[in-house]
Amino acid sequence: LLRVDTHPPVASLVMRDRFDGFLVQRAVEAGAHLVEGVAVTCVEELPDRVVARTGKDAFAARLLAGADGVESVVARSVGLLARRQAGVAIEAELAVPPAALEMQGPYATFDFGALPRGYGWVFPKNGHLSVGVFRAAPDKATGLRQRLEAFIESQPVLREHARLSLRGHRVPLGGQEQPLHKGRVLLVGDAANLADPWLAEGLYYAIVSARLAAMAMAEALERGVAHLKAYTARVNAGIVRQFRHARRFAAVVYRLPRQCSFALAKSPLMQEAVFGVMRGDLTFQQLSRTLIRGLPRIVAEALK
Repeated sequence: LLRVDTHPPVASLVMRDRFDGFLVQRAVEAGAHLVEGVAVTCVEELPDRVVARTGKDAFAARLLAGADGVESVVARSVGLLARRQAGVAIEAELAVPPAALEMQGPYATFDFGALPRGYGWVFPKNGHLSVGVFRAAPDKATGLRQRLEAFIESQPVLREHARLSLRGHRVPLGGQEQPLHKGRVLLVGDAANLADPWLAEGLYYAIVSARLAAMAMAEALERGVAHLKAYTARVNAGIVRQFRHARRFAAVVYRLPRQCSFALAKSPLMQEAVFGVMRGDLTFQQLSRTLIRGLPRIVAEALK
């Protein structure tokens, strides 16, 4: 069991609904036109433009960024990421007594022995707790609900709770270099399979890929070209190759959860490296190098 300090305190943690709303508001203020209540059914690329079609209307532009998640309609329409791999997560929002919130404090709990090839988590939020399990095995959802119930029962802080919501979703497993663009279309975030294959964290990589997409699209418009090759190259070099190291690390942790948790609990060097990745201070490649070079020290610290 691993408890990670999640400063800042609980009351100021980012809530996704507010954060997403904030991003939409800023986009509109910057000149974006927001259309709500419609769903894109397909995307069609024409010689001089790309068209996104809905059940009612069609929207045309010179370039298009698909940010529509792991089930991306944009990706399917243009034939991208046909070999997509995704894990499965199920999450519950639980109301707990004030004493339980105080007991959890400003910490996130990770349990890498909660289920095979995955982990359970407890995250503090504003007035309640987010609890879930994730399995890093492509589309293996069978029995995941029961795993969540067992994980909840195993946590003392959750002995008294009321369920506010329950939802499950597929989570992309990054680490395979594939084209993320086709002609005038590119993919970002989960639509581009950009979640790390260890913790399945994707928000950071969604923001990074969006910045890279904006840069590549601006360059294409300035040069008058109808392709976005630079985007795929930059994402594969800057993000996807790091995920390869994350896959190797995840494979070891998921295969040997008890031994890895023991070493992490005992070794300051391993703690510093793993927490550095969680904070974003280290890349997965730097984590791999640190653990390989420091293995004798980690073993010595664990045995001591």
